[in-house]
Amino acid sequence: MEKMAPRSKKKLIISIVIILAFLLTVAGYYIYKLYVASKLTKLDIPTVSYPRQSVFYRYSIRLNGLIATFGGQNMSVSQATAEVEKDMKNIKSSGFDGIRLSYSFQANNYFTDRVALKASEQGLYSIGTLQGGQVKSEYHAFTPEEMTQWQKYVRDEVSANKNIIYFWEIWGEPSLYKYGSPEEFLQLLKATYPVI
Repeated sequence: MEKMAPRSKKKLIISIVIILAFLLTVAGYYIYKLYVASKLTKLDIPTVSYPRQSVFYRYSIRLNGLIATFGGQNMSVSQATAEVEKDMKNIKSSGFDGIRLSYSFQANNYFTDRVALKASEQGLYSIGTLQGGQVKSEYHAFTPEEMTQWQKYVRDEVSANKNIIYFWEIWGEPSLYKYGSPEEFLQLLKATYPVI
């Protein structure tokens, strides 16, 4: 077996160090964007009781690793985030001061959190709608165990967005997505409001 010349060995080590430094820089950038920047972003406490002009920001996304299907097109997650950023700039420049976002119980709301962050960077106030999503069948109220899970979900979402979402709705359109009887819906509100 041939020994590597000291000069070739030195070049290999330098190449490996450069590649590792590059990978660490890229990883550090994404960690910063995902975990640090979101904690540092803070939207001023609103002076009005509710955004006067808001739009419901609806989107469909399917994540598959680093690839997302967003708006019917396959793209990287960073491209989808860039599309959201453009949308938020357009919404703000159109005169809106808020957007409405859906947060679904027992679902991954990571991308919705990213949309709220991008909205706040444009000075848009998000209205988070906490809802049952597809998990709850119509007219079915939570069992005590589900209510405990629901309250944890609400606490987690509100805490994760405490500096950028100041307005929360509970369940949204109960006439379309029924939650038990009117009395049971009132109990849901009473159990959720103090958590928020």
